[in-house]
Amino acid sequence: MPGTHRRPVLDEKQQCRISRDLGERARNLHSDIDAPAGLATDSAMF
Repeated sequence: MPGTHRRPVLDEKQQCRISRDLGERARNLHSDIDAPAGLATDSAMF
């Protein structure tokens, strides 16, 4: 149906990548409180 709005859906590979990336960043934040935890590389992801 044209004109209907569809919700974006992530496939399994995208979901796993997001989960893995968030887990890694959480570990980085806990390991070194003064470290930027990879935030400078966020722009390279997009």
